[in-house]
Amino acid sequence: MRPWARRSAASASRSARARPPAASGAEPYRRRAAVMGERGEEALGRFFAEAPVPMLLVDAETGKIAQANAAACRLYGWAAEALKAMAFEELSADRGVTGNAAGGGLSPGRSAIGRHRLADGSSIAVEVSVARLRQQGKDFLCAIVHDAGGRVAAEARLAESERRLATLMANLPGMAYRCRNDPSWTMEFVSPGCLPLTGHPPEDLLGNARVSYAELIHPEDRRSVWVGVQEALARQGPFQLTYRIRTARGEEKWVWEAGQGVFDPSGRCLAIEGFITDVTQRLQAEEALRQSEEKFRLAFRTSPDAINLNRLTDGLFLDINEGFTRLTGYSREETLGKTSLELDIWNDPADRQRLLEGLRREGHVENLEARFRRKDGSTGIGLMSARVFKLQGEEVILSITRDITRLREIDAQLKEAERKYRELAEFLPQGIFEIDADGNLLYLNQKGHALFGYQPADLASGFQVLEAFSQADRERVRADIRRVLAGQKIDPPEYTALRKDGTPFPVRILAGSILREEIPVGVRGVVIDLTDIRRAEEDRKRLETQLQQAQKMEAIGTLAGGVAHDFNNILAVIIGNANLLELSEGLSAADRGCLRQLLAASVRARDLVRQILAFSRRGVQEKILVNLKPVVKETAQFLKSTLPSAIEIRETIAADLPPVMADPTQMQQVLMNLCTNAAHAMEGAETRRLGIRLEAVRLSEEELRFEPDIEAGHFVRLAVSDTGCGIDPRLRERIFEPYFTTKPAGKGTGLGLSVVHGIVRHHGGFIRVESEPGLGTEIQVFLPAARPLATDAARPAAPVAIPHGEGVVLFVDDEPALAEMGLQMLSCIGYTPEIRTSPLEALEAFRAHPRRYCAVVTDLSMPQMNGIQLARRLREIHPGIPVALCTGFSDPGAEDRARAAGVAAFLYKPLTLADLANALKTLLEEENRRIPSPQGS
Repeated sequence: MRPWARRSAASASRSARARPPAASGAEPYRRRAAVMGERGEEALGRFFAEAPVPMLLVDAETGKIAQANAAACRLYGWAAEALKAMAFEELSADRGVTGNAAGGGLSPGRSAIGRHRLADGSSIAVEVSVARLRQQGKDFLCAIVHDAGGRVAAEARLAESERRLATLMANLPGMAYRCRNDPSWTMEFVSPGCLPLTGHPPEDLLGNARVSYAELIHPEDRRSVWVGVQEALARQGPFQLTYRIRTARGEEKWVWEAGQGVFDPSGRCLAIEGFITDVTQRLQAEEALRQSEEKFRLAFRTSPDAINLNRLTDGLFLDINEGFTRLTGYSREETLGKTSLELDIWNDPADRQRLLEGLRREGHVENLEARFRRKDGSTGIGLMSARVFKLQGEEVILSITRDITRLREIDAQLKEAERKYRELAEFLPQGIFEIDADGNLLYLNQKGHALFGYQPADLASGFQVLEAFSQADRERVRADIRRVLAGQKIDPPEYTALRKDGTPFPVRILAGSILREEIPVGVRGVVIDLTDIRRAEEDRKRLETQLQQAQKMEAIGTLAGGVAHDFNNILAVIIGNANLLELSEGLSAADRGCLRQLLAASVRARDLVRQILAFSRRGVQEKILVNLKPVVKETAQFLKSTLPSAIEIRETIAADLPPVMADPTQMQQVLMNLCTNAAHAMEGAETRRLGIRLEAVRLSEEELRFEPDIEAGHFVRLAVSDTGCGIDPRLRERIFEPYFTTKPAGKGTGLGLSVVHGIVRHHGGFIRVESEPGLGTEIQVFLPAARPLATDAARPAAPVAIPHGEGVVLFVDDEPALAEMGLQMLSCIGYTPEIRTSPLEALEAFRAHPRRYCAVVTDLSMPQMNGIQLARRLREIHPGIPVALCTGFSDPGAEDRARAAGVAAFLYKPLTLADLANALKTLLEEENRRIPSPQGS
């Protein structure tokens, strides 16, 4: 130990014995500074200026450097005036360390390690200790800076100047001490820094008053500390130790101790003097730095990306990792000491030039995409980021390159897939759309544009999808978008959408969320136009209604036909007896008048039955090729004379009309019923105009979509219109029902339109009704046009007189009254009648005497055996026997079967005397046949 250091130690020892320890480590030196200030600030300034260690006097309030000694100027390379123009924190090269002494946040009584920058741009590791001083009534912080990189030399210089810096030492962060060389390290002097270091005040350690310093040393480190100190004392040299202590609060700290023995001239150790400071943060920082460097080395070596270090001046490779070798194919040995130009790595030299320009301009380059050439001659694409920094005083380029060759290939594939998707979406028959999470339209295909009536230019500036829906549906659309984005499954909803012109139309939407890295960012879906589907549903409902109506009409027709059949039988008895009475010569004029009224009423009843049978399609209908023009003209002329004169009848009849296959009488009846119904509808109307229009039309399948049984083609349309009260829409479906009428009681039977419906349907046509309440009605009858025939068979003229005949006629009817009526009628016209009310009895009678009968008249509908079966059995017995079949209605199928069974004539109920006489005359006059006798007769 140097003499001045021993004197300082001795003086410190005497001072410690003379007064109790100061409350803080800076207090003794603060007092000494005050004493020196009393002697003269010039002495204190000289002491500061001559100090061999760098010292900076910092204004405690502003942080500005107030003074810098010569050692500080030599260390930093700046003149004192330049340093005084700076704030202390501007010296810090470690921005992350601000807040400690080295970083700029000066803390009296503590030391810290960091890096300070020098005038030449480099930086050095320093340890800064801080003490508080007061000059001229102002507080200053004295920062003592140690070059931590040259700690051994600094320690030597510190040993040489420690006594001269005794005042400052008292204020250094840490504990200055003097102790005995015994196992307890009994303290003779302890600086105030003892308290912040150990948690014990100095008086606790002096003379081991409460605790010895040996007890504070970590048990695991006590042996090594003892050995280290003893070895240094043995050679009378200084020692430096780093070990752990435990504070009064149980905390564990790392401390660094520097000291040496105080020897007498004989070499005996009198004491040990030294300094102990907390280096926990420094060691932690060094450990963190070591771990960081280790992590960097590990990351550098193992990174999958290519990492290389190049010298900035000439571009030589200084180091590469394995990722570089994998990327380029060049090994470490092939790369180091060469440039990228020598290796011919750049596929396009312009990419290298862009990299260098960016580094010169900004000092760094990020995400430079460039194509590179591998050792094997193949090329790839790399994404490069580079930065210039100093390494050991030399500027180098750190480059990191990621191989994105496969990524770009995938991008190209994705773009191609997206192109195909877009093309497919453009040709789909549904609208395809994409929106973002806020409902802004991102994409709409051609069908979508056409569906909503927008052009692409209309949507180019942005479009909120809610505007494409009705106001009533927008909240529901917004809620459904949120549900889809939340990943909820929803049934495809239906909304009312709006076209550009505001036209509403129904849609159904199928949608799902668009995910980006599992995060929903929008909605993609399909818009299905339900207009045609809704129309088809309406068509289906309408057809179902028509089917139900047809089934109802068929059921009513069946019932009406049965009633008409029974009524015909009753009329047959009435008309037959009336015909017989009409032939009587002894009737008075009054009786004949009653008889005529009876026959007139019977005729009206017969006409009513025929209407019912026409409705039920069981009436006698003789279809011939007919031009409806004369039928309509004759009927219109008749109507003009029968309808009220207040009704104006307007006829519109086309010149060229194709013929139709129809019964002229029934066509006349159709027109009469329609016009009569129209006249009734105009009762009480201010304007009473009845229109009759006859024209040819052609109807397509689309126009006939509600008439599934009608084929497209040419039709004749007969339309009757009126200016009456119109038809209530609620009643329109019922107007063709039998007996349905809106007329008061006593006006109309309710059969007019139902008969029209039955006749038209039987002729293969259909009816359409157009009506507006309060404005009038038009009923249109469509009949299929027929091809003209070469000749028209003239209908036979009715006989003028009732013909008579002779012979035995077998008359068969299960109704006794009709059988009796037949007997009287046959007798009246000269024939010998033989009646049977059972077909089986009739068959047995005929079988017994087949040659007895000249003709057979039989009813069609009978129990046990119908008329067709009876005719077949009779002709099996006598093939030449003439058979007439009597029926209440016309059935083409039954007539064909009857002719096949040998029936030669058909009679329709109610049977009149003239009809029966004419039929028998025709049968018997056809030819004079010879009836062969059957075997066994």
